[in-house]
Amino acid sequence: AIALIQQMDKAELGMGLEIEGIDVSRRGMLLLRTSEGATVKVALTAMDKQLKRLALILNDARPHSLRIATVDLTVGRDVPVTFASVQ
Repeated sequence: AIALIQQMDKAELGMGLEIEGIDVSRRGMLLLRTSEGATVKVALTAMDKQLKRLALILNDARPHSLRIATVDLTVGRDVPVTFASVQ
């Protein structure tokens, strides 16, 4: 969990994503909960690549007034994402 937070600082995601909690109980991954109610699954390997993908998703969503509801970064391709409208 600490490595993920350090990677997020390097990726400069901190200002766009406020982490409320990190669930470390799942094998092979971390489950992040954000202050906006989103859940983000992150594998324990290649976190830097996953966070870059998350940054792309966030940057694509903002101009469309969407926020992430769920995203699963543990998969290699075709990352499943659900969005919710920004109120």
